[in-house]
Amino acid sequence: MRPNNRDILVKCEWLTEDQLDGLHRLLQSLETPDIFCAAHELVDRYKITSSRKKIIRETRHYYLRSFRFLLNKN
Repeated sequence: MRPNNRDILVKCEWLTEDQLDGLHRLLQSLETPDIFCAAHELVDRYKITSSRKKIIRETRHYYLRSFRFLLNKN
């Protein structure tokens, strides 16, 4: 994701370009599939799973398939 796609950060007038780039690099290092899978569980109709493989496979769809939900553990 490019820094100019982060709407809330681009609208902050008090951030300099260097600060914005540094913040973007920090957020990019935290937005990994491993961290996403650690923070979510997949509900598939009758069962709940924390399987990384299943969560990644489901998130590849633009919309989740029927009767599948992502739960945030936080």
